[in-house]
Amino acid sequence: PILPKRCRVDHLSEYLKSVPDTLESLMSEKRLLHAAGLLVRSMKMIKKPEMTDIGAVSDLRTYLIGQENVSLQLPDIKDITSLNSSSR
Repeated sequence: PILPKRCRVDHLSEYLKSVPDTLESLMSEKRLLHAAGLLVRSMKMIKKPEMTDIGAVSDLRTYLIGQENVSLQLPDIKDITSLNSSSR
């Protein structure tokens, strides 16, 4: 059980490393709905208990929290992220 859990955590960490570039790309392309969905999903992943002890994702956690705070200041994104959060 420890090895599969470790593999899953490694996979999640690798996926999360790609999130900032993908998020920036979506935002620059004005694909706000996709960006909001990615942000919400990534925040859920990074808040999982098995991810909180991994130091390598602490900078990413800070980045995502910052992006979430910025996006919540935009009226359209605030509505989208609250809808995405409540539907899961």
